[in-house]
Amino acid sequence: KENQDLTCEFCYEKCIKGTTRKCPFCKSIVYCSSDCLQLNWMLHQKSCILLRKYPAPTTKEQINEDGKAIFTRFLQKILLQASLKGFSILFCFVVVDMAESTPLLRTLTPEQFFQSYMLEEEVVQKSKETFERNKDDGALTVSFVGFTEEGLSVSVLTFPSDVAPLHLGPSVREAIDTERWSAAQREVSGKSFQPGMLQKIQANPKLWQASLLQTMKP
Repeated sequence: KENQDLTCEFCYEKCIKGTTRKCPFCKSIVYCSSDCLQLNWMLHQKSCILLRKYPAPTTKEQINEDGKAIFTRFLQKILLQASLKGFSILFCFVVVDMAESTPLLRTLTPEQFFQSYMLEEEVVQKSKETFERNKDDGALTVSFVGFTEEGLSVSVLTFPSDVAPLHLGPSVREAIDTERWSAAQREVSGKSFQPGMLQKIQANPKLWQASLLQTMKP
C-alpha cells in the first residue's frame, strides 16, 4: 500500500512493493527496480549532490590523498571490522567512503561493493581483475569514494604487502609477503578480543551490530 502511489524516476512506471529501490546516496529518489536505478544514475548524480549533506565537490586526486590519510589513521578499525564480519581482509574491498559529511569505513564483499557503487561495466571488470590479482599477491584492494564536479568518483587501488603495518607486532614483521596483511589483521583481533570474545560478539546480533558500527566511523 505504501508504494502504490510511487512512480519510478526513470521509466515512470508505478513502483511495486518488494522491488522498489531508493537512491543509496540521497535516499530521496525512488525507482521500480535496481536496473532503473543504475540506468538513471548518470542523469541523477548531479542533483543527488544537491539533495544530500555532503562535502564540497573536490578532485579525484584530493579524494585519493584524503582517503590514504584516513586509511592510515584508522587502519586498526578497518582490520577489526573485517574480523567482526568474519572476513579475511584480503577477501574484501576496503572502502573509505567520503561521499558523506562524516566518512565511512567499510569492508565489503565484491558483490556488496558493486551493489553499493554504480560503476560502468568496463570499470567493474577491471576492478574484479584487480581484486583477484591482489588476493593472489597478498595485497589489499582499497577503494576511495567521493564527489567531484563530474559526479561520484570511485577509485580502486592496490596496497601491496610491503606497506603493511610492521609496527603492529612481530608476526607481521616475520610473515612472508603474501601473509603480512593477514598477520596484521590477526594481531589487531588478538589484542582487541580476549579468547572466545569475538565468537560471543558474533553470536549476539545486537552486540555485533553495535560493535560493527563503532568500527565504521573514524
